[in-house]
Amino acid sequence: MHLTSPSLIPQQFTWGPFRISQLALQTLLASHRVFIAFLDLLPTYGLRTHDDQHTWSGFRSSLPIQGSKDADTMHECCYSLRYMEENGRGVGDPWSLRQTAVYHQFHQKNGQSCWIILQIATGMRTRLEQALADKMYRNRRDGVDQVRLHVDFLSAMASNWALYLEYLHDQLSKLDEKACHSRVGKKVPTDYQITFEDCQQLQQLRQKLLRTSRTLDACLDTARGYAEHCHSLIALGLTRLGEQVVAELTTHIRQIQSYRRSVREVIEQSLGTSKLLFKILEFRNDATLSETNGAMHCTLELLRQVAIGSEQNSLVAVDIARQGQHDSKLLKALSTVATIYLPATLTAVCAANSTLA
Repeated sequence: MHLTSPSLIPQQFTWGPFRISQLALQTLLASHRVFIAFLDLLPTYGLRTHDDQHTWSGFRSSLPIQGSKDADTMHECCYSLRYMEENGRGVGDPWSLRQTAVYHQFHQKNGQSCWIILQIATGMRTRLEQALADKMYRNRRDGVDQVRLHVDFLSAMASNWALYLEYLHDQLSKLDEKACHSRVGKKVPTDYQITFEDCQQLQQLRQKLLRTSRTLDACLDTARGYAEHCHSLIALGLTRLGEQVVAELTTHIRQIQSYRRSVREVIEQSLGTSKLLFKILEFRNDATLSETNGAMHCTLELLRQVAIGSEQNSLVAVDIARQGQHDSKLLKALSTVATIYLPATLTAVCAANSTLA
């Protein structure tokens, strides 16, 4: 297989546009007469707002008609792979969902290949560089090594799934420990603190698990599609596969199936954790509501006693006011009598003083 310089088209950033002009891309696709299936894949790249926007999965291929006498028998295929990669941000989720796409065209007559790879991943780049440096890859024309390179790509993109699934399981284990070991009776100072935020975190985790399940389904469809493509090439006499390549492809498919089962088990476990957390919150909220009602009842009783005391104080105040009114009337009467007898008293006093004088 002659590995001419592959066309690697990166993006400015994960959800950004390609670092190639529209005219240059159109020229590249037209010069190699790339089949339309790859054109359907292109819109899934470029500007996006979230991971699940504009997804494309599966495997597409075009094979020569059986019995064709065309001297330059050519076949082509394309696929998109989504994979997990550590983002190294240091904050938030340490993992991010990435994607890469591969187009391959192989000419049987001269053994030349055309490769177009969108947003090539680090692991895939390493495998491609090794193939470019290998003389056996550059000189063989039987199509065997092109199959091996595709299998290498598939394996490289699946290398992080085990670590990512372990990360998801650890996140669920923390919430599951709270759900399984929290008390619902008498409060204990050392008990777990469960809040509605835990339920929100669990829902976010379930969304990641469901997305992972869909992504693994797509990876499995791609691997199975490529396996069928290889069998078709063999049936047409366009390639021959060694036992090692077949074993590697079969192992890869079984590995993806194993990851799918693991994800579904974690999803099932998360359902039980979710139910427990909601039950604990419901029970604790009921207990808190009962305590609150009791406290409110005591407060109302205290307010009633205060109201009764205030009423009694009001009655005493009324009695005091009435007594004050009565005393006021008495003082008024005394003042009136004093006013009436004051002139006579003053005259008598003055007369007495004159006599003494």
